[in-house]
Amino acid sequence: MSYKKIILILFVPFLLQVIIACCECENTLRTLNFTNKSILLDNLDHSGSEIKFSATNTVVKEAYGIYVRVLREEVSFYDPIKSLSLQGAYACSCVEDIRYLPKENVTSVQVLTLRDFDTNHPTNSDVTSLFKVFEQGNAHYEIKYTPIVDYFDLLNKTHYNYGVEGISFDIFLLTPPSVASSQQFMVRMTLSDGRIIEGVTPLVELI
Repeated sequence: MSYKKIILILFVPFLLQVIIACCECENTLRTLNFTNKSILLDNLDHSGSEIKFSATNTVVKEAYGIYVRVLREEVSFYDPIKSLSLQGAYACSCVEDIRYLPKENVTSVQVLTLRDFDTNHPTNSDVTSLFKVFEQGNAHYEIKYTPIVDYFDLLNKTHYNYGVEGISFDIFLLTPPSVASSQQFMVRMTLSDGRIIEGVTPLVELI
């Protein structure tokens, strides 16, 4: 075997290592902006062992909740310029991370009653304080209720790799009316760009 062939054989492992090093995925974070577009609501029933959508829209008033889904839409996408290196010369398979940033922040969330709720809350009253966000921890028994005004951080949170289809959460009526009644609620969300988006629940019989 010639001297040149020996050198080449010894050099191949080093060359492969250089190629692999050049394929390291360093600049693969992309940033996407999304905007909040609309709100969808449905009635929830927590009278059993599990939370479920109310099929009849008749719910025991102590077990009533609202499913809130905020629909989002991609509005811009920033693709960082990749540096000129051997990376462009080889077919490297790199998994990209995507960072999702809200274009505008949620500044307030209100729950309004569209019917007379009780003597202190006639039609169009703000009943936000009567509801709280339902949260469940990793263990099934870890349950807590968070005031809606303290929930903005999650709504405005930067997140990674989950898409922009929307975010959903459940709010429960922890201070129900004293008597049975027909009720309907609106969730109003005010955004930092001045827009207001709203959703209305189906009519519900609280018994």
